[in-house]
Amino acid sequence: MKDTSPKQWADTGLAVILILLMSAGYTKNSVYILPAILATLMTMTWPKFFYPFSILWFGFSHFMGNIVSRIVLGIIFFLVVVPVGLLRRIGKNDSMGFKKWKSGTDSVFVKRDHLFCADDFDKPF
Repeated sequence: MKDTSPKQWADTGLAVILILLMSAGYTKNSVYILPAILATLMTMTWPKFFYPFSILWFGFSHFMGNIVSRIVLGIIFFLVVVPVGLLRRIGKNDSMGFKKWKSGTDSVFVKRDHLFCADDFDKPF
């Protein structure tokens, strides 16, 4: 990420302030309060100060977003999709009609003799 906007500079300043204040609260040390106040003043008056930090911050967040999304989607796949597929296979459910298709019958398509009227198009479901 090479270019960031002024809003992202201010967002980075707010993130720095939050990190400093959380560090002060966690360590019970007031050393982080003065840098938090200075970061607040810099964010309000000259947010471009956080330009280099914003490149690092948003680059890191983009990188972590790519990794975490793949991990979460993988977990969902293996916890939801794979068990459902295994249960359908164990239950011998053939909703696509593959067994009929392989048995050599003429067609596996469902024949529907229905005369459509205008109401069918207004309320399809």
